[in-house]
Amino acid sequence: MKDYLKALRLGRWPRSASIIIGTGAYWAIAMKFSLPDWIEVIKVLAAFLLTWAISTSNYIINEIADAPYDKFHPDKRERPVVSGKVNSLLLIFVFLVLSTISILIAYIYFNRIFFYSLLSLLAAGFLYNLRPIRLKDRPYIDSISESINNPIRFLVGWAAISPSFPNVFILLSWWSFGNFLMVGKRLSELIYLGANRAGKYRKSMKTYTSSSLKTFILISGILFIIFFLIFCFMESLPITGLAFLFSIPFLLNFYKKASMESVEEPENALVKGSLLFSLVIFSALLIFGIFLDNFLKTVI
Repeated sequence: MKDYLKALRLGRWPRSASIIIGTGAYWAIAMKFSLPDWIEVIKVLAAFLLTWAISTSNYIINEIADAPYDKFHPDKRERPVVSGKVNSLLLIFVFLVLSTISILIAYIYFNRIFFYSLLSLLAAGFLYNLRPIRLKDRPYIDSISESINNPIRFLVGWAAISPSFPNVFILLSWWSFGNFLMVGKRLSELIYLGANRAGKYRKSMKTYTSSSLKTFILISGILFIIFFLIFCFMESLPITGLAFLFSIPFLLNFYKKASMESVEEPENALVKGSLLFSLVIFSALLIFGIFLDNFLKTVI
């Protein structure tokens, strides 16, 4: 049982909890920090559980599809499927149950934006992991396609309490931020494994160099800033835009960390040391900026 639970990667629930960012954005920008009712709270909790179930379904597909490649990774070769400790057919059954029930609940109890967002999250896992498309094997497209989970989860959280569609530039910004983190992960993989082993473990790594990945990280970080500032301009959030500039120390800190050591899972790196400190400062200033912008709109 322990190996089956490990194959489900339930410990990665914080990625599903990131839907709260979408919910929080709607609450802060559209609801202007007004108190949500109990129905909205229940919907957000349900949205988290459904997202977690779909993410778990995708991890099952990833666990099975990546087994031939994980054997070349010094750590991942101990995963349950690679080491033969679990039955893949049973995992596929769990995948079918989780994904089917989750999509049906989303269709029956939530709005159409939420339903299609959750369905897109499931489809993204298929496109990323399975042949003949398997975007995971395509240089540059691999991180871009994996990062689409960021705006999708944001949209899930937003649509959990709103039938409207958010400003597209906040989605593009969140997508760019996800790519920034994923490319940092690729760079750390290249440093950790070395070019030869990295190429066997991940096909796209055969094309990457340390220099190209560093350039790609910088481009992603710049796009993240540009897209969010455009969003602030369109939504008349000037103080929020100024506060957002404090994201730069965090971005530079993560870039430095990815260039020097392993960042196997980005969310783990975000809650450690100086990265956590810079992230907390940036987040606090961003929330304060949104609060001031909302306050000024009510008095002017």
